[in-house]
Amino acid sequence: MVALLAAPQLGGTGQIGLRSAVSKPVDKAATARLQVPPVGIARIPPTRTARARPRTRTGVLQTNGPGSLAVVINGRTIAASAVNGSAFRMPLPGSGRWYNLSIFVPATGQDELFILGVPNTPATIDVPLLVGMRQNNVSHADLIVHTTFWDECLARGWYMLAPISRGIAGFDTTGGSTLNAQENTKAALAWVTANYPIDGDRIYGVGFSAGAGLLASYASRHLDPAEPMFAAIAYHTGFCDLVDIYNNSSGGGQLQLETLLGGSPSTLPFEYRRISSLELDPLRLWIANGDHGAWSLGSIPIQIWYATNDTNTGLLLHTTQLFDWMTLNGNGPVSVISGVSQNPANGFHNWSLLDEVQVCNWFTGRILKRPDRGDLLIDRDATYHEYAVQQEVAGSFSRLSFAKTLATNELALTQTDNVQRVTLNPNSIGLSIAPGALLALNLEAVDSGDETVLEGVQAAPFGVHRDGNINTSWVYSAALETLTITESQPGMHVWSIQF
Repeated sequence: MVALLAAPQLGGTGQIGLRSAVSKPVDKAATARLQVPPVGIARIPPTRTARARPRTRTGVLQTNGPGSLAVVINGRTIAASAVNGSAFRMPLPGSGRWYNLSIFVPATGQDELFILGVPNTPATIDVPLLVGMRQNNVSHADLIVHTTFWDECLARGWYMLAPISRGIAGFDTTGGSTLNAQENTKAALAWVTANYPIDGDRIYGVGFSAGAGLLASYASRHLDPAEPMFAAIAYHTGFCDLVDIYNNSSGGGQLQLETLLGGSPSTLPFEYRRISSLELDPLRLWIANGDHGAWSLGSIPIQIWYATNDTNTGLLLHTTQLFDWMTLNGNGPVSVISGVSQNPANGFHNWSLLDEVQVCNWFTGRILKRPDRGDLLIDRDATYHEYAVQQEVAGSFSRLSFAKTLATNELALTQTDNVQRVTLNPNSIGLSIAPGALLALNLEAVDSGDETVLEGVQAAPFGVHRDGNINTSWVYSAALETLTITESQPGMHVWSIQF
């Protein structure tokens, strides 16, 4: 029997780099940079007396190697059931047990393994789902062995999903936040939410170390309301910038990242940036106006955990920088909980500081919010919230800021860098296009030819004005029920559409 492998130390030494988070500065570039010990940003002490159930982390985990469909916990082998294969065996709701499952993912050609915890809750009730992301170099049983989250979910009547998030072939447990790992995670999450009574407005995520980095990246890149989205996440000492991880890793660690991503950051910078939450400078401080995936994470409540005596100072730097950036730029609640870990395993870099009861209590009552405004960093053609974005140039970032004002029936789409087309249904975001309604669109174009497509338009508008003048640069399709507006000049322009 082999004990669960420890996560590698990917980071340098030094103190935590912070900015003052007292108030939100107008000029982020001029924000004061401080160098203080990790304990300097503790805000909320962990509540150790709040536990209603004991912590029993006595499990020992053995994996059967790459490609294995089974895990061994305390000497007991739990083989995976192929839920979409010839050995179909789907757990029934209400069983009060967890299962080791496998699903084939056509997008990656891989079997994604995941543990599904099924509560005693009747199938007639939609309940929350907790998704747990594992640390590096371990199996998907990490949460079962090293946390009590399944006990919490069982007691609260929640489902629990723990995917392995497989990377490319041969890197089953070291996928990080790669696109392959995210596609496999997405497939497992989609299967669970499609087959079990999950409340889509109460899907929560928790991750540690590599799992925290994957969780943050996944949450920021998967914001399509037609698919499962996270209502809130708990982030425990993870990575934010894979370029910085690469630059501060050993030769072996760099080679592993090059294999996973197809090259080094110098040759494929976009592939590293698109799955990172922050862009850090050489001092490991976030860069003003950098390519921060966390822009898209801004509306999601996030609780950040770390041990002040964690010897993986590289990930500590990343974690505190994420808190600092989210405090200044996020639209959702953000809090940090730090303390001294009493568990020396892996240099105090382990799950133990995190309080499962406190995390689940924080999740309770948090409902998925559809933000009225936000800033997005977009890495592909995709739907972010209710806005379907088509890029002008693939393989690079696009930016989009949105703000709707229901009282005045107004929508602003700005900062549209590398955006060819934005498609939305005004009805889905609470704006009116009913007969007699006047819709105001404040549209910023970086260049000419940018399009805004309104869906669900049942009749052609009576009049369209741009900057106060009658305009004919629009096309109505009765068959598609779409109104397409084409901007002919760069800059900010005000469109008024009378229905």
